[in-house]
Amino acid sequence: MSQQQQPSGRYSNISGGGGGGGGGPQAPGIPARYKYKYKAEEVREAYLSDKESGLASTLRAALQSLFSEPRLPDNPYYYLASTLAAHVDQSQLWTTPAVDLLAAYDVEGGLEPLYGDLQLCKIPNFNHCFGLPHVLRVVSREGASFLHEVLVHSLPECVFPPCHVTSNVVDGAEYAVQTLCSVQGPCALWNPQLLEFPEIEIRCDVLIRGSKLDEALRQFVGLVVADVRELNQIPVYFVDGVTIRDGPAAVPDPEKEPFRLRVPLEAVLNAGGSDFEKTATRLVLGGKVLTVHAVLLVEGSSDPADPDSRKLRYEMSRKTYILHYHSDPEARSTLTQPMTHFGCNPYDALYGGYFLDVSSARQYAVLYHGTDREPYHRDNLTKQMDFLRASIDVDLQHGDSLTAWHQLLLLVLLHDPTTVKVGPLVPESFPSLETLALKAPKMLGTEVGWLLSTLPNLLRIKNSAASVLEGIVREVEALAIAAARLPAKLAAVKVAAEAAGPAPTPNTGDSRRTVRTPDVSRAMSVWLAAFGLEGRLLSQLLGLKDRILAATGSGTGLFAGISLMVQRLVSELPPEVPSLAPAAAAALAAAQPRATLLRHLLHAAALTVAHGFVTRCADVKWALYYLRIPVANSADLPALHTIAAAGGGVGALEEGGAAPPPATWVLDVGVLRGTQVRSGALAERVSTEGVMLQYAVDTKLDELLATIWMVMTEPPLPVNPYPRLLQLLRTQATKLELWNEEPEEALGSYLVNELTLLRPPSFIYAAHLPPAASRHRSGNGGGAGQQLSRQRGGGVAGGGGSGGGGANVDDSEDDESDQLVGYGCYAAVSCVDVQALHALRTALGVVLADRHWQSGAYQGEVVPALVGDVAISNALRLDHDGLGAHGG
Repeated sequence: MSQQQQPSGRYSNISGGGGGGGGGPQAPGIPARYKYKYKAEEVREAYLSDKESGLASTLRAALQSLFSEPRLPDNPYYYLASTLAAHVDQSQLWTTPAVDLLAAYDVEGGLEPLYGDLQLCKIPNFNHCFGLPHVLRVVSREGASFLHEVLVHSLPECVFPPCHVTSNVVDGAEYAVQTLCSVQGPCALWNPQLLEFPEIEIRCDVLIRGSKLDEALRQFVGLVVADVRELNQIPVYFVDGVTIRDGPAAVPDPEKEPFRLRVPLEAVLNAGGSDFEKTATRLVLGGKVLTVHAVLLVEGSSDPADPDSRKLRYEMSRKTYILHYHSDPEARSTLTQPMTHFGCNPYDALYGGYFLDVSSARQYAVLYHGTDREPYHRDNLTKQMDFLRASIDVDLQHGDSLTAWHQLLLLVLLHDPTTVKVGPLVPESFPSLETLALKAPKMLGTEVGWLLSTLPNLLRIKNSAASVLEGIVREVEALAIAAARLPAKLAAVKVAAEAAGPAPTPNTGDSRRTVRTPDVSRAMSVWLAAFGLEGRLLSQLLGLKDRILAATGSGTGLFAGISLMVQRLVSELPPEVPSLAPAAAAALAAAQPRATLLRHLLHAAALTVAHGFVTRCADVKWALYYLRIPVANSADLPALHTIAAAGGGVGALEEGGAAPPPATWVLDVGVLRGTQVRSGALAERVSTEGVMLQYAVDTKLDELLATIWMVMTEPPLPVNPYPRLLQLLRTQATKLELWNEEPEEALGSYLVNELTLLRPPSFIYAAHLPPAASRHRSGNGGGAGQQLSRQRGGGVAGGGGSGGGGANVDDSEDDESDQLVGYGCYAAVSCVDVQALHALRTALGVVLADRHWQSGAYQGEVVPALVGDVAISNALRLDHDGLGAHGG
């Protein structure tokens, strides 16, 4: 056939014909390829390709993951939506090449070893960050510098005290107390170029040397109470309470709830906190630690892109106190006389964070060096890895996915053989982060190399949209705590000011950062009124509007449903900050319910995206498998086997580690294939393909692909197509839950009754089943109600807004359907299922029976009717038990 005679289609083949082909001769210089007939088709194909959105390959991978499951779910659209949820985050962070991302973390000039015996390092030409090299590899110099400025120079001294030693004498015995504070958690790895200011997380290791342990415990708890009281006395800071929880030495158990005892501020400070001190002393002796939760006013960055920008803002903070005790005030910890560490493992402050001064870092490392050898000794490394594995497992199962990813990043860094090793460290020991992550698979040639290659994606997850949303949630929570405690604090300041009498200026004491006043003067009250705390809190809340809308989109953002609700709640916040303090306080109180709902919605979105990275990042999923960490969602477990097998050389999961899929996964492919093969009906490959094909047709996945093509390629083409795709998947999931067939067909066949107006101009109609519905019901036999109802739905059937027909029921179902009548107004009976109405009347008996009576000159009559949602429930076939046919 000539080129002019070729059939028209989507593509025109311009390649030369083969041995059996009939194509014309190929022009010289024209490659064998397809030519698009229309320019629009070329644009659509390019948009779906990996060069642009990558939607085609991503959807293909999600479908492959679905069909690789041993049992297929009854509703595949929920599975696909969960698999693709993490792809909603298509920010620049995920499109930036790994080389550029790692360059933002790489320390210029490597790391500088300080003490070879302690394996401590520092960032070159920077004197405010000291720790172990595996942590410092991913520490931002700008972030550490900013945290040093805030913690050391901007906040009260009780928040981040220096490592000075204080002595006191009790009953003739001397006790020496020293605090070693360090930066921990995601706060330690904060990069100002990628995220807003983080939650402040501080660890305070309290060293107490003295003769009696009981007195040391009392002084430890007293130190915590004193810090809480001092911070609470400052009007612009708000302490929320103290949590007593398991220390790092307690390995988390996924089968048990972690121990947490939350003590409110009032209980800590009430009557000197005697009850709290007794409880805390007993629990600390059992290995627990104390965490103080507070809201601090910090001068943070107003724009991640501009580190020099500053603004006052309220942020959440956590400060954890851990006790170390030695009975000799002068001696060091030795093998013969070791120091007792309550609730912690050796060097764990250095395994998860760093110190801001070299003196604290060295003194902390010396605590363990005499008894536990080097930080990276095999015994210490094993304890830390076991703790991180267990913590990741528990956090994933309890929904704290972002914390789990942070700990996974640290666990992966601990597998670096060039850094994590015993013996003195030298500058040549630290290859660049780029070399470590991108060249490790070829350089090391083992599973460890593949494990280290996950570092780019782990850094992306740490700074992803989930972290942005969680940062907004944390900031809204801080404002809610401050707003709740502000009235009581202002009232206390006012009472103290009136009791103290007039004073020219407040006495600020001898500390450069802490207000130390036994009484609060009237000038302090005047200063607070001028400072305008209510207006500042409301201003910060309203300033989050743009960030919230940017994070969730304008109706087509993260999830369409959540975006619409978020927009509604944001629009209900006050438009501006009132100028007068009473009006600002009233507006702040009125905004709190909406702020609480916003916090819950955004937190749900953040958790959904954060946990979706298990599916989105195949290398991270493989890392979880390699590290023997089962994911929380049992649906992911079979995929881990496949990915691990592709990684090569990885052993099987531990016995009992792979749980069976949940019961909602209804189609067991293996059992069905085995039955057909054993019976000789089909070959194994044909049987498997037949099961998959029938499943795709039954769930209308074939129609979904055509719908996705039309919807996703309809102009204008969004830069990020995944929010629209998720909205489409969730719509399909809901439709599959409710309907066996298309809603239009069901409406045309079963919902609209035949109506007859009775006694015009009255508005009462008689409703009969339509002929199509009668035929369908009679054709299904005695189980008609069962055939008409989906097994998914809930609710009971019935009629509404009308009474049942009074005809007798004979043996003919056709006659029964013709004689059933419902009565009511047009709106009530047009969609009512009169057959279900008759069955309901039969089942309820006298409850729906008419009643007439006469007493003297008075006549009484009761006419029962059904109203509300039950009027159309069975017409929509939401009944579960077929009540319309059997009267069950």
